[in-house]
Amino acid sequence: MDPDYSQIVPTLPPPGNPTGFSVPASWSPPGAETMSQRLQALKSAEFYWSRMRWWDRQYKDPAYLATLSLGELGTLIEWTVHNDMHMRWASVPRDPKTNEPVPQGRQDWDIDPAWDDDRYDHLGEQYSSHVNPVFWRLHGWVDNRVEDWFNAREATDPGKLNRTEVMGTPWFEGVGVDVDMPWSGPMDMKSTMAMDDAAMDEGITAMEAVIHIIFPKPDDQALLKVPLVQRLGPLPQGRSRF
Repeated sequence: MDPDYSQIVPTLPPPGNPTGFSVPASWSPPGAETMSQRLQALKSAEFYWSRMRWWDRQYKDPAYLATLSLGELGTLIEWTVHNDMHMRWASVPRDPKTNEPVPQGRQDWDIDPAWDDDRYDHLGEQYSSHVNPVFWRLHGWVDNRVEDWFNAREATDPGKLNRTEVMGTPWFEGVGVDVDMPWSGPMDMKSTMAMDDAAMDEGITAMEAVIHIIFPKPDDQALLKVPLVQRLGPLPQGRSRF
């Protein structure tokens, strides 16, 4: 928050981080020198002015947006400014029970229910980022870029792009839209939304079992020696992991 320089005697903002949106300090995950260097760079003023401001202008430029499909825009944002925004505003992970710093963060194999506490709101992983209030600011910015894309396309090809709704999610149909579903990832949205509580619990239990197979605990030396493809077992005929 900057001082109000329109006043003869500027009013200074309160010290610290009263709004919660200042960039937190960097930290050094143990044994991860490259990650430490990346965090320091992402949180610097130089990175903001040289990269993030450039991305901000690019993704607001109607002439540029009109050249992209919605899928291209989403992919570009995901692998450029989006991921870096998450890490720029991330704080050192903390143990939800003790509030002590855990510089290495939650490990992939660790799905102890203790991490479900909403005090664990680390922006650096999908498991917890959505309970951090900054998350919604970041994704609000992304939503606004989708609106900019729609306006740019509408100006270029009037009437060829329409708003619609798919399973309760605002979506689009027409020029520049590659897929009919808002989410084309590994989950079946229709099946997921139709699940009752018992079916959802059963699905969670199954996914936890899969997590234990893919990410064995460090003390499970026998499973760690088995290649991942063998751990997962054969796929149904005609299916491929790659």
